[in-house]
Amino acid sequence: MENKDSDREMNDKAKHQIFHKKFENANDIINLNIKKYNPIGGLAEFAEFNSTRSDTILDKCSDYKLAITRFTIPSNIPNLLMPSDVILAQSYLVAIQWKTTVITERLVHIPWRLGGLYQRSVYSITHWISMVNAAYKAAHLAMKIAEPTYTPIIEPFLVFNRDKASSVGFYIPAEFIHTNTNSARILMSGNVQLVGLNGLPALADFTDLNIYGTPHWVYVDDWIYNRYTSAAPDPPGQDFYIINSEFDPRENFNQITNIIFSTSSIPTAPELIAGNSAVTRRIITDFTIAGQISNVGTPITYTPTGPLRYYNMVSDGPLRDIDLQVFIEYQNNELIPLYLLSGDSFELKIEFIKRTNTEKFGFEVGYNAMISEEEVDTILANNNKI
Repeated sequence: MENKDSDREMNDKAKHQIFHKKFENANDIINLNIKKYNPIGGLAEFAEFNSTRSDTILDKCSDYKLAITRFTIPSNIPNLLMPSDVILAQSYLVAIQWKTTVITERLVHIPWRLGGLYQRSVYSITHWISMVNAAYKAAHLAMKIAEPTYTPIIEPFLVFNRDKASSVGFYIPAEFIHTNTNSARILMSGNVQLVGLNGLPALADFTDLNIYGTPHWVYVDDWIYNRYTSAAPDPPGQDFYIINSEFDPRENFNQITNIIFSTSSIPTAPELIAGNSAVTRRIITDFTIAGQISNVGTPITYTPTGPLRYYNMVSDGPLRDIDLQVFIEYQNNELIPLYLLSGDSFELKIEFIKRTNTEKFGFEVGYNAMISEEEVDTILANNNKI
């Protein structure tokens, strides 16, 4: 490469992507700035970048290592996915018990803002609560038909209290509490409670487990602690006991483990996928998000404050093609693509830096080296590295 090529840019308007290449320090450091955007009015599309160049980006890949020095992606990412496993999905339950009658309802996924773009997606704690409340309402209506002595006029429901230390409040009609037999109980399955509701004072029945080892039922019937009464505005005059969660549930709500930038053209060492020893993928970085994603339109930006994480490149050939795909990985190892909505974009800056001989071969070459040039040639030839 000649230094006259020190500043090049490719702007492919058809693909709405920009590729910018800049050399520094006589090719010891090469920075690539990549951007993909979806114009206003465009249909949702996979966050990926593809570029094939006639000139080389790197003459010999194994001479370099790479690191991501900055990236920005949109924040329209589900915090969790409802399970695709049919049996597991059927274990997300709520129930109302009145005397000896128990009415059970399964949580039904409610599509959010993005419709069917991300199947089974749940975006926020309020989204999850709306699904739980819909199930309690269905159980309440069914109980009114099944049990003539059932007196509550409104179902139990949950509210996310932004003004009360960001807790979840469980509003339970007073009729459930005032029974002398304590046989009126509000139940939810362990899987429901573990997703953002595990701060509620409750008792899990570990004598009754589903096939996944999670309690079938959690009894929200702790009438001794966290007891409050209130008059709710809907319906007027209805008394409730309010059981508040004891910590902000949002930190435990996010089930995203990594944002992954994957490639098939940049020759980094492949990584094994957890749980599958036969499948590998090439990644150039992954990034963990802590806490709930806000989903308020503010992009997620990564700029490292500590040492960069470098990946060695393993091919002796040149690098001309660049392809990138952005994925979201969840706790159950499920991987989904990131989509760009209308007006969304993602940006990425990759730094290629020349590896030292110590990094490549385990020794230095030159006048101050501990071995001669002839010995170096012999070692490299024996290891098929020249």
